Formats: sequence, structure tokens, C-alpha cells
Amino acid sequence: MTNSFVELEDADCIFIIGSNTTVAHPLVATRIYRAKAKGAKIIVIDPREIDTAKQADLWLQIRPGTDCALALGLLHVIIRENRYDKDFVAKWTVGFDKLVEHVRDYTPQKVAAVTWVPAETVTALARMYAAHKPASISVGVALEHCSNGIQTMRAIAALMAVCGNLEISGGNLTHPGLKLKNLGLPERVEKMTPLGAEFPLFTENRKHTAGTRLTDAILTQKPYPIKAVLAIGGNPLVNWPNSNKVKKAFDKLDFLLVQDLFMTDTARLADIFLPAASDQETEDLRNTYFDHNGLSLIAKSNRVIPPVGHSMEDWKIWCEIGRRMGYAEYFPWQTADELNAELLEPAPFSLEDLKKQPGGIIYRQREFQSYLRDGFKTPSKKVEIYSEKMDRLGYDPLPTFHEPVESPVSRPDLSQKYPFVLMTGARTSNYTHSRFRQLPSLRKLCPDPLVEINPKTARRLHIGPGQTVTLESPHGRIKAAAHLTEAVHPDVVVIMSGWSRDSGANANCLTNDMSVDPISGFPEFRALLCNIAAAKD
Repeated sequence: MTNSFVELEDADCIFIIGSNTTVAHPLVATRIYRAKAKGAKIIVIDPREIDTAKQADLWLQIRPGTDCALALGLLHVIIRENRYDKDFVAKWTVGFDKLVEHVRDYTPQKVAAVTWVPAETVTALARMYAAHKPASISVGVALEHCSNGIQTMRAIAALMAVCGNLEISGGNLTHPGLKLKNLGLPERVEKMTPLGAEFPLFTENRKHTAGTRLTDAILTQKPYPIKAVLAIGGNPLVNWPNSNKVKKAFDKLDFLLVQDLFMTDTARLADIFLPAASDQETEDLRNTYFDHNGLSLIAKSNRVIPPVGHSMEDWKIWCEIGRRMGYAEYFPWQTADELNAELLEPAPFSLEDLKKQPGGIIYRQREFQSYLRDGFKTPSKKVEIYSEKMDRLGYDPLPTFHEPVESPVSRPDLSQKYPFVLMTGARTSNYTHSRFRQLPSLRKLCPDPLVEINPKTARRLHIGPGQTVTLESPHGRIKAAAHLTEAVHPDVVVIMSGWSRDSGANANCLTNDMSVDPISGFPEFRALLCNIAAAKD
């Protein structure tokens, strides 16, 4: 389930969790504030007092990585107080009876001890969400960047279902995308053991595997030797977890090719760097479905200028590489139009139709309660609070909370040396991941890597504003400038990701590539352990 940002203004309650909306989606934030002006209740769950938290009716400063426990506590209150949608639950869910038993022990008091959120606040949030309908839960990627991410998302989906907020205007909707032709080679791929095979449910549903397993595969040569990597539009040396290990793995390769717009850390390590074309120099299909705006529209973008210098469009680089490796039969396209026309073959319209509609074509009208006709996209056609498929694969069939792999609770031994909870990945509107720091106009706005520290903590550690500090985890050490702010909990420190290794402040030198969600394989970026001290030099 996702959000229809178009209809957020119809919500009576907007529940934001794991998303710094004003930075990540500023236009969405505008809609949220419009809804608030119309009387909607705003709830924000975030370890930091972000801008939306300052506007919220209720802000919960949660311990990073414990959102699943909170969701189960909310379900406990809603079920105990009979505040759920009995009709929807009876007709359209599977496993509600098991959920009732499952959440019985997640009392507000127990949840408070786990999450650092006061018990009375847990109860108030549950009552607020259940009482205001339609309600929309706006979920950010931060929840998936935890070792319990998928179960957290399942618990939140259960909240949506139990309160009857699925597939209604102002609630949470599904947005089926436009089916395009699969240009892959399944008959060849099926003969290989893919990286990330230990995450079968994720691979089956997402049609790709967990890329961060590549690091170990290069170093161990299992399940097979990997001698070369093509890094396309990414900067794994900075953005993948455990950067020191990534560097060690890439140094072991026989060949590294990087295709990018910028000379990134990864590009500087490459044997060959191929300059990619920007979106102003390409002919692409643009599907607004992927913007989660609820508008099922696809459009063809037109090239503004020819590719500059020796840069080439992505598809053309891939085709040229494929042909020169002897696979010309699999790369027959000579123009972007030929490629896009083939991609659109399953669609009810052609590329020529799309060209005649410069504003794009709406391929599916927005529809509410489509489950009344088609059911939900699950084996039972209902919302599977209890999943038999997950049970068969050895996963918890009910949404279940597990402590982060490295936390004060799961690793009290580590927390003696690393007493602070570290959250990486904080965003700024000036940069996107590791991009744009090379632009002087943007760098001027945020020139230095900063670590957010509560002033009480800073005083105790004799750290002053702007002072260089050392952050150390079990996996590495970096330095950054102290930014003192009441927005973070005294036991939490927060650092932005995306700074290069050369800066000495690459947050992923502190992260652990082996602390992953057992279902998705996504690494834990948001709930780690660290120590912090004033730098000695």
C-alpha cells in the first residue's frame, strides 16, 4: 500500500512515519499543511523534531528501529477498546483472530519501555488515528532501512486494514503500474543462482535481488566468482553499507566500469569511466506512478539538447557493450524510439499514440475500493495479516517486532563501548544522496558534514558548537562537525549520508552490511550503535 498524495487533502488524519516530508517531498508537505488548515489531525513519528513534527498535533520521538513495536502497541489499544472497523475486518482480512492474541502483550506500558514513547502518548495516538477517518499513513523509506523493516511495514499495513482505511479517498491506496515488456533473459537467469537467493520472498515479489550481497560475493567468490562490475548511475563506495568493506571488494575486481554524470568516489576507482547523458539529453518514458502521486499517467520526454561531448544515453551504452561482447541478437535497438516502442507492446496504446499526447496518457482512472471487484493482490484476495506463505518460508507469519541487530537491548555488551544510538541518512534539500556537493552554489548552503547532537549530551562530553568530533562504531570511524540541536534525543546522534570518503565523514564507514532485514536483505542504516567524543587532533 502507498499514499495517493493527490487526495491527502481529503484525509481527516495524516500519520507520517519514517519520512522527512518537507525535505523529501516538499510538494506533498504543502498538501499536508493544507489538510491541517482544513482541520486534519497531523501525527509525526520520528526520532528528530523535523519540520512536520513542529506542526503536528502529536509528535512521538521514538527510539530508532522500534517502529514495529509501536504499531503493535497501537493495534493493542485499538482492538482492546473496540475501535476497529468490524465490517472490513470480517470480510476482507485473514488472521485477525491470531493478531488479537499476538498484540495482547503489547500494552502501552511495554511499548513505552521499548520505544521511549510515554504510555499515555501511545494510547492517545491509537485513539486519534482510530477516531478520524479517512486517515492516511505516509510511510518513508527510513522504515525499510532497518533490520526489522518488512515486519514494520506489515504492522503498519495491518493498522490501515484494521481501521478500514484501505482503498478510500483520503486513506491508503494501491496504484497498479503500467505493464511494460520485460526485456530480460529469464531463460538464462533461471540457470544461475542469483545473489540474494537467501531472500526468496523479496526476490519473487520485487523481481530483483538484494544488491548489497555483491560485496561478500566478490570477497568470498560464492556462490560463484565475480571478476567485473558495471556500476551504472550509483556510487556504492559511498552509499552502500560498510564502505571500508566495499572498497576492499572493489579493489579485488579484475575490472570496474562506471557509467555516471559525475566523477564520484566509485568512478575514480574505475578502470573505465563512461560519461552518461543527463535527462535533458535523452528520450525516455516517464511514468508518474513511480512518484506515488496517485495519477496513473505515462508520458514521453523529449530531448532538449543532443548529448554533450562523448556522453551517451544509458540504453545506447548498454547496447554497445552487449554487441561488442558478442550478444548483438539481444540488443537489436538502434534508436530510442525502437526501444520505447517495444517496451510499450503490452500497453493499450503505442509509442505513436504517446507522441500525439505531449501531456501524457492516463492509462488507468483512479478507483476506490477496487477490491470489491478484484479482491486484494494476495493468494487469499484479502489482506493477509497472517501470511501462510511467509510461514512456509520460515518467516514470522504475523507482524513481529525484533530488536535492531545492534542496539542497547540486543547487544548490551557493545553498548558499553558504544552507548549512543546512531541514525544515518538524514536529508537536506541541498543534496540527493551523494550528489551535488561538487556544485559551489549548493555546497555554500551546506559546506561541511555535520553530526546532530543534543546540547545536554554535548555539555557532558565537553563538545562545543561546530567542534570536530569523532564518531566510532564497531565497523569504523569518521569525523564531522558538531551541530547542537534539541531536535534529537540525548541518547541519539544523527549524521547525514552521502559525504565522500575523502571528506573523512562517510557515514557508511560506520554501518554494518551484515545487519540486514531477513526478508528483504535491506541494510540497517537507521538504528546502529556508536560512540562520540571531541576529536583529539
